[in-house]
Amino acid sequence: MANIKTINLGFIVINPEKNISHLHTTLVSVRSYYRNSEVVHILPQDADKQDIKESKAKFESTFKGGENEISMINTGFKKLKSDWGVIIRAGSMIRPNLHKKYGTHHKNYKDIFYPISISTNLSFLDTSLNGVAINKKFFKEVGNFPENKMWKSSDPDFNMFKILWTNDALNLGCKFKAVLGCQPN
Repeated sequence: MANIKTINLGFIVINPEKNISHLHTTLVSVRSYYRNSEVVHILPQDADKQDIKESKAKFESTFKGGENEISMINTGFKKLKSDWGVIIRAGSMIRPNLHKKYGTHHKNYKDIFYPISISTNLSFLDTSLNGVAINKKFFKEVGNFPENKMWKSSDPDFNMFKILWTNDALNLGCKFKAVLGCQPN
């Protein structure tokens, strides 16, 4: 049997659509499996006072991020206190035993775990950030994901930020580890 290390998972819920029902779905999912884990909820920069009020009524640890999902993730890592941050898009439901699946492959804090399924590509650059787990200390060492106001999710160059950040992470000794069965629903 594999040696399973304990990983202190926290969750960064990004909510670019400012959708309260999506937030609720994800929070129920996280609390079902990780009752005591830290969760931070990040809204986009254009969230108004009403959006923030509604979100804080549902979940107190709500913060405003930047203009796009990349900057929202960066804000999430700044606000997170847990050792590890799992990026979750609001509306997604996490799977049970992430800590065991990621913990089985954990060697040091420079490991980055990303979920795959049998039908997906195995490359980190080709996968979604939904479900990716990064150690907060290592994220701080590498630095924020590069932000560019011109990059939008529909833009073919949207993954440029991943290429740049991945290169920096690899230069610092990172190991990207694809883990089957961890992708959020």
